[in-house]
Amino acid sequence: MEKWKQKKWFSVRTPGMFEDKVICEIPANDEKSIIGRKIKVALNQLTGDPTHSFTNLTLVVKGVKGNNAVTDIAEVALLQSYIKSLARRGRSIAGAVVPVTTRDNTQMRVKLIAITSMRAANTKTRGIRKKMEEFTVAFFKEKEYSTAMREIIEGKLQRELNNTLRDIMPMNRVEVRKLEIG
Repeated sequence: MEKWKQKKWFSVRTPGMFEDKVICEIPANDEKSIIGRKIKVALNQLTGDPTHSFTNLTLVVKGVKGNNAVTDIAEVALLQSYIKSLARRGRSIAGAVVPVTTRDNTQMRVKLIAITSMRAANTKTRGIRKKMEEFTVAFFKEKEYSTAMREIIEGKLQRELNNTLRDIMPMNRVEVRKLEIG
């Protein structure tokens, strides 16, 4: 018998925050070989919201229950083309990479990007970066993992950070460029 015909098909399910939907099916010889596989999916396919079409979610298979592969979020990332479309002449971009820990001790690395409405001096850019780091650490420290993920996907962190940074300089956009878990 051929190797291909011996493989079993497993339904890959999203994490609970996305209503445990089946996103795809993947073949494998056994349950052990499927654990650790990564699946990239557009966020708008899971939420049904067209504003999430520029965000990709990377899911990693954590376990198998019967013929269902249980996943968890490994990474949330904006498309590179979307980030490039935000950068315009006469604007400044401030980026920050912030390692954070949630209240339930989940470690993450948050990569933020802030785009100003007009060109900013280096001192203002440094101030924006410092404020982003302080705000992000405080935001994650008081939230549990599931709540923090939901609020990032809904855009609450981005809105609150945008409102905080407006004290320094008018902001055009504040986004979580990438969020790595683990």
